[in-house]
Amino acid sequence: MKKRKSDPWTPSSPQIEKASKDVAWEYAAMSAAALEMAKGPEAPINHLVQEAFLVHVRSLAEFFHSGVSEFKKNPPTLVSRSKDDIYAVDFYHSVLWSEEPF
Repeated sequence: MKKRKSDPWTPSSPQIEKASKDVAWEYAAMSAAALEMAKGPEAPINHLVQEAFLVHVRSLAEFFHSGVSEFKKNPPTLVSRSKDDIYAVDFYHSVLWSEEPF
């Protein structure tokens, strides 16, 4: 007997609500780091601020990029993921942005 693939995980409403707060935090932290970078801090603080900025940019890019191409091919299909991941496609019925730049 062949082993059956398990169905893709779907985030619950409370998980999606929490994720929206996490996305807002990532955006706020990225913006704060960008403002600090604009001040032109001296070494070694400049490296710390730059790393903080890049970590938050990467988190947001992953959120908006992951699962989009799969979702665009077949919107009703659930996007494969681990149980800890929530993507932008979980909030939409259609995706109007291009994930290419990410």
